[in-house]
Amino acid sequence: MQFIFKSGITQQSGNCIYESDTNTQTTSGDGSIRSILMVLNGETLIGTFSDRIVLDNRPSYNQVNKLTDTQINQYNLNSQSLYIAITTTSFQKDVIVDPNFGVLVTSKSNQDQCNKKFASWKIAVIVVCGAGVPLIIATIVILKKKRIALQLKNKLQGLNMNNL
Repeated sequence: MQFIFKSGITQQSGNCIYESDTNTQTTSGDGSIRSILMVLNGETLIGTFSDRIVLDNRPSYNQVNKLTDTQINQYNLNSQSLYIAITTTSFQKDVIVDPNFGVLVTSKSNQDQCNKKFASWKIAVIVVCGAGVPLIIATIVILKKKRIALQLKNKLQGLNMNNL
């Protein structure tokens, strides 16, 4: 029996250029795949596979292989994706397969054109909010103070007129 995991990177349309790369790392004994590493514009997705699984509550060894182009064509699968097959012996009740997938956070030193546009947009919003909002609040406070001062001045003048 085989469990097949599909991994791939979908290209999006637009002005951005997506640089992608996929690598697999095998263990030194039987050629079983230990991990896959997929990189898209500096962001890294890593998947690790154990050569052990649990069949009917007992540990067992399995084989992890990358599907060949012939197998991908035979099963009518998308040739742009990476397929990992975990081959195991038969079982009666249940099987536990535990691959581990995660994203490694990285930062690129050179920003591409898409990131620059996004960064420019963020800077514009920060500048407008950072300078505009306090300016509006200060103007409102000053106008209210002037109005209160004018009202107080008028009341005092009214009291002075009554006292004369």
